[in-house]
Amino acid sequence: ELVLFYGDEDGKSSFNSFMSLFKDKKQWDVNTNDSWVTITSLQGQPLKIFANLPLNNEDDKDVAAQEALTQYLQQQSIRPSILIHRGHSYHLPMTLKYLDPSVKLAILGSCGGYKNMKKIMELNSSVHIIASKQVGSMAVNDPLLRHLNDYLVDGKNLDWVNFWNEL
Repeated sequence: ELVLFYGDEDGKSSFNSFMSLFKDKKQWDVNTNDSWVTITSLQGQPLKIFANLPLNNEDDKDVAAQEALTQYLQQQSIRPSILIHRGHSYHLPMTLKYLDPSVKLAILGSCGGYKNMKKIMELNSSVHIIASKQVGSMAVNDPLLRHLNDYLVDGKNLDWVNFWNEL
């Protein structure tokens, strides 16, 4: 997973809420450097989550952290199959730079993310999309991401009908 955050007040709050999903040290190993965090599952199926730190956006340090992270992923030949946008809709064009054919699921955790579905389908016609129609709040996104990660770590196939019923 590649999770992109932005360095405004909302992005910093979202990042802190997101990181609270990985407090269980028996389930998750969390390593942080100056630009990003790497989260690795310790039980079940292997899962790696990479998320940039929501550094100050007034001087584009958040974007620099994203670029450093994606450059690292390229150097390591890591191609995330899940791309998650956590930020306001006006940040989405920056996130979409990282939508490539390896992405099988795009989660647009922003207000009105659904308005960008056509553009995403033009960039990658085989991608599955989860997008909010109204408010993309932490109260919606975090339970969704926790459930998705549990599914993946448990080795379950993403059967969307079952996934949504369980959620």
